[in-house]
Amino acid sequence: MMAAGYGYTDIVQLLLRRGANPHQAGAGGVRPLDLAVAGVADIDRFTLFQCHEDTIHALRSADPSISVSPRALMWARAKRCRV
Repeated sequence: MMAAGYGYTDIVQLLLRRGANPHQAGAGGVRPLDLAVAGVADIDRFTLFQCHEDTIHALRSADPSISVSPRALMWARAKRCRV
């Protein structure tokens, strides 16, 4: 989840190859794709204003049917990210 939110595409790809579930939801139903789209407000790496398009692509490549939550989509539109 945090690798996706931080935009660490290499780590996300490794986790997916090792069997990570891109649909796995955390607190509040947030999924890795939602964090990749919206970013995170974390003190270690604040990514709310960044687009993680490579990470989004990696997660969608693992499962093209995965969708973005409405809230994360709002963030993507505000940042003008391609989702």
